Amino acid sequence: MPADRGRAAGPPTISEVAAEAGVGRATAARTLGGYGYVSPELRERVLAAAEKLGYRANALARSMSTGVSHTLGVIVADIGNPFFAGVVRGISDTSRARGFDTIVLSTYEELGEEVAATNVLIDKRVDGVIIASAAVDRTEVAHIKAAMDRGIPVVLVDRAVSSLDLDAVVIDNRDAARRGGDAHRGGPPPYRVRVGPAARAGPRHPARAAHRRLPQPVDGRRAPTRLPRRSRRRAHPLRP
Repeated sequence: MPADRGRAAGPPTISEVAAEAGVGRATAARTLGGYGYVSPELRERVLAAAEKLGYRANALARSMSTGVSHTLGVIVADIGNPFFAGVVRGISDTSRARGFDTIVLSTYEELGEEVAATNVLIDKRVDGVIIASAAVDRTEVAHIKAAMDRGIPVVLVDRAVSSLDLDAVVIDNRDAARRGGDAHRGGPPPYRVRVGPAARAGPRHPARAAHRRLPQPVDGRRAPTRLPRRSRRRAHPLRP
């Protein structure tokens, strides 16, 4: 910071940028905030002054004045899950290309964590929320409706919530199962997956339990060693 600024060390303000550029504070604010009209000559002076002083815009203050934060919020069950990691990567890459930052929060399928995460994103005035919700009925969606009531667009991912009329990006599991069966028509499938209580019974240790849920070999052929997505999530070493 220049020594002659006559103030304690700290981030430069819009008023100081305006004084350095020799313009009014409103002109500097319009230039740095990207709104309203400023003549090309004055804009250049303000930008040069901002660069000289090392000014950086206060994103929260700008969002309060313009109503736009250029930020998206993403709430998923577990960022350590490879499925959700891929989802977040796709969202982040796409939003960055369009000038948006991304805030990612994990809930570990806990509704209380999801409510808290949603409130954080509301307070940060994000421009949209993408959420893999743990809500299962209309009594558990008040936090999502609160975001919608504040004009924040919400999109569901990985699972839909029947009590909410929202866009949702999900997998059609029934169609996927049918297509998988059609692919093996005319002969036995190379493996089968046990489901239901019998498949879930066994050791309580999550890694061992996940191993027990591996597809079982059929006709002497070796089953794949890749865990199903939900099993991988439950076997995450950092989770209880």
